[in-house]
Amino acid sequence: MALAGMSEEFKQKQALFFNQQHSGLLDVTDEVAAWTEELVKQENFVITSKPAEYLETVRTNLKWDHMNMKKALVRLQLMDSTLWFLPALQRDGERNQLCGIWRFGDSMVGHPHVTHGGAISFAFDESFGVLFASAFAYQGVLGMTANLSVDYKKPYPANKHALLRAHVENVERRKVFMKATLQDGPNGAIYAEAKALFIILKDPPPQSAKRPES
Repeated sequence: MALAGMSEEFKQKQALFFNQQHSGLLDVTDEVAAWTEELVKQENFVITSKPAEYLETVRTNLKWDHMNMKKALVRLQLMDSTLWFLPALQRDGERNQLCGIWRFGDSMVGHPHVTHGGAISFAFDESFGVLFASAFAYQGVLGMTANLSVDYKKPYPANKHALLRAHVENVERRKVFMKATLQDGPNGAIYAEAKALFIILKDPPPQSAKRPES
């Protein structure tokens, strides 16, 4: 249940973090602000950009070329005005639990007015990547998805915000096991559940050859 007194502070913080990563402006709704406020005040979460910072540090240390993320598949084709992910909320003092607020718009439908299962799978995979970065990238390591399994409990409506909770369940040497749920709010019904296995890389993947400028 959302807190009664919604603060403009949470709208401003979420919009600021979002607009640092994406072009264009985001109008954070009362619902998003209420969810954020509830997670912060009742569940001890904090808004964080640390996972992205950790990942950028690792890539810089590996001397990877900085790709223009606005031209990448995730940014250019998927995470536009119809599908977006607000910066993570991390449980204060912990790296192995994260929440993210997603929105699935008109272009993300399968059947009319119903979010496509592939968009939900993408949201889980992307969120697991953020969680991995939070839990391990600060140690200077990278990881990639080895397995992703999604159980769809019931159709998720399009044009609706969704709360995705993810946590690290277990670590076995280079294997990282994670779980997540997709809900319609902090205390809402569960519409999908997912499990993922990420592998900590021994060596970074090779960079593809640079193409000539067009």
